[in-house]
Amino acid sequence: MVRLMILLGVFIALRCAGTKSTPQLSQEEARWETVQRVLQENYDNLRTLSADGKVIIETPEASYTANATIHLKKPDSIYVKIEAAFGIDVGVLFADRHRYVIYTPMQNTVYTGPADSFNLDRFLSFRLSYKKLVQLLSGLETAEPISSGTIHRQENQLLLLSKNGDQPVVHSVDPYNGVVTQTRTYNQNHELVFLAHYSRFSTFDGVRLPKTIRIQRPRQKESITFFYNSVAVNQKIDPEKFTIVVPEKAIKVDL
Repeated sequence: MVRLMILLGVFIALRCAGTKSTPQLSQEEARWETVQRVLQENYDNLRTLSADGKVIIETPEASYTANATIHLKKPDSIYVKIEAAFGIDVGVLFADRHRYVIYTPMQNTVYTGPADSFNLDRFLSFRLSYKKLVQLLSGLETAEPISSGTIHRQENQLLLLSKNGDQPVVHSVDPYNGVVTQTRTYNQNHELVFLAHYSRFSTFDGVRLPKTIRIQRPRQKESITFFYNSVAVNQKIDPEKFTIVVPEKAIKVDL
């Protein structure tokens, strides 16, 4: 009996040892390309994302909390539905690499235009480009298009110091999970102009993904936060989930 208990204990210990995760990066890592590769691999593992939760919008003109439904299919098809209290739709957005469609039921207006003219302020009163919106919804940064910089260590984080054009950028990387937890962008006067913060990371189908995503533009006093309650990763999404039904009498605006 004693021998059986010992063998059982060894078996459990071996199973636990075999399933224990290992750090994605060393805290002593000093090679930029290695850090970027780990970030990129995690991003590449994400194929689809469906999430439900809350969105919190704060601007000088308006502040509110609403329900949010998100669908993301790579390379870049996105669908966002924002619903306020009592089931009232604030807006519905579809966008891909070619075009975008925004429908605001309260104004009964649909906006369409090429992806390169997209601006989120028509949808959520928050200025954000299409590229930044894709990044916002997944919460996975790859430190691109920056290809080089210096790496410093600060407590349990790796700090990637670089420049995007003439703007200094600092990426904070969690080496254990191999993800960006914060990004700060400064102007030439060293003023913070953009702040992204990612937290509540969990692993879904091999993808390390944040469930809280907060983007701020401090000088404009604007912020947008997605707080996901349920997340599904790399599952097939019905194409109809990306469809926006627009009434025939809706006002159409081409931008």
